[in-house]
Amino acid sequence: MKYGASIDIQEFMSKQSFTRGQLLIAFLCAMATMIDGYDTQVMSFVAPLLSAELHINRLALGSVFSAGLVGMLIGSILVGFISDRFGRRPALLGSLLWTSVAMFLTTFASSVQELLVLRVITGIGLGATLPIAIAMTSESVAKRVRVTTVMLMYCFFSVGGALAALVTDQLTVHFHWSSVFFVGGCATAILACVIAVFLPESISFLVAKEKPRKDVLKTIKVIFPFLKESDTPIFSASQQEKNGSQPLGKLFTEGRAPITVLLWITFAFGYLVIYFMLSWLPSMLRDVGLDQHKSFMVAVAFQLGTPLGSIVLGRLIDRFQPSVVLGTAFVTGSLFVYLISISSGSVVMLCLLALVAGACVVAGMIGFVANAAELYPTAIRATGIGWGLAMGRIGGIVGPTLGGILLSMEVSSQNVFRLSVLPELIAGLATFALIYFSRRLQKKDREMPNRELTAGMSMSD
Repeated sequence: MKYGASIDIQEFMSKQSFTRGQLLIAFLCAMATMIDGYDTQVMSFVAPLLSAELHINRLALGSVFSAGLVGMLIGSILVGFISDRFGRRPALLGSLLWTSVAMFLTTFASSVQELLVLRVITGIGLGATLPIAIAMTSESVAKRVRVTTVMLMYCFFSVGGALAALVTDQLTVHFHWSSVFFVGGCATAILACVIAVFLPESISFLVAKEKPRKDVLKTIKVIFPFLKESDTPIFSASQQEKNGSQPLGKLFTEGRAPITVLLWITFAFGYLVIYFMLSWLPSMLRDVGLDQHKSFMVAVAFQLGTPLGSIVLGRLIDRFQPSVVLGTAFVTGSLFVYLISISSGSVVMLCLLALVAGACVVAGMIGFVANAAELYPTAIRATGIGWGLAMGRIGGIVGPTLGGILLSMEVSSQNVFRLSVLPELIAGLATFALIYFSRRLQKKDREMPNRELTAGMSMSD
């Protein structure tokens, strides 16, 4: 293909095999996601130590957890404007550097008020990192491997959470709790330097924004190093990709209102349970008699269930109706969360229960995010997923706060666990309901061309 030929960037990507350059981009985004997972969840593992040293009650501790999620909500909203204007790469670099500075500042926190402010500030950077990593990964690979690649990349968020537990368990034996945040700040800063050197800009972004050809060629050299400049076509993007997001009201037209509402319910209740578990699991396990090391082992098992669940659920989603698979995962997850609440057995049994719960609850939501996009047409897909994730952030804020309120009211940890089963069941039922409404919408879309054709024939008669 000679210079001067023009081809749609998505069409070109679909014809190429998966390259080392694409693997590099996915890997660097996975590392950013892993660091994001560490920085997001480290507070839950340090919480018992903070509570003892700073005399923080459960209600205030829940507010600290939710403060980070408020910041993440702000960050996830701001990042869309920043990345669309300045690019994915500088936005990712900015979010990592912001988070690194905030993590360093957290080492000096000495009161609940300071922690609240610093977690909001940290959350802004954290909330921006994951959406950019997802966008960078999805825009750098062909559609046929996009869902699988994004799900595998997303799994590293839970790997980061598991690392947070392991690092906290080892460091706090010998050092102050602030050392855990210092390590997180250093790791985030180092990764930002690596990304500054090796990560190219999103090729889809460059083409959609009609950036200079020399900038496109820089990314091409990374993704497709076998292409010479003389053989590299002039890329173009569809008008829908150039247009960006559409008004919110479009999500409720043409019969999509029930689907949008059900998606929002699943996002909100699903993330409510996830962030409740991530925030309170170590502390509640301490309440039922486990020491720090054993409680962290169970928490790590919950995190490691995510990559295992992503592999299993990904294969099942490829073979069966996604809503059936995901709805079953959410209902199964609620069962295993309940089993954790009544289990008084060995740590091994708790780890196994947590492993399956993480595989269903967290990996199920990853699969849900990856497949929810298919329920909207291209023109409103970004808007649909963006608002769905915003509902998830709100649910994520409610979860830790509600947990703190219940625990401060002297509700036992076991009963709080049992109450968390309800929102997970609601997420499962809403996902099952999507089967009916999505099929009805698909039927309507299939019948639309036939009605238009019949109308056209009648007019010609």
